[in-house]
Amino acid sequence: MEKKVVEKISKMVYAKFPEVKGKKPKIKTSKKASTNNGNFILTYNATAKDIRGRSIPRHVRVVANAKGKIIKMSTSR
Repeated sequence: MEKKVVEKISKMVYAKFPEVKGKKPKIKTSKKASTNNGNFILTYNATAKDIRGRSIPRHVRVVANAKGKIIKMSTSR
């Protein structure tokens, strides 16, 4: 995946989830059997604070194509 495309996707992720801002994603190729169009999985990991000040791990997973179009974005804590 091109660096320019990763930066474009990252800007959209940082806007929606500011706690992962500045983190570099781990990039993998989608291994779904029916996917022949070259989708990629970008995973961002960070730690956020809750109201009481405790640390909460935040994981953002983005499925995007090679052109930078986000297909799916999900998060977990």
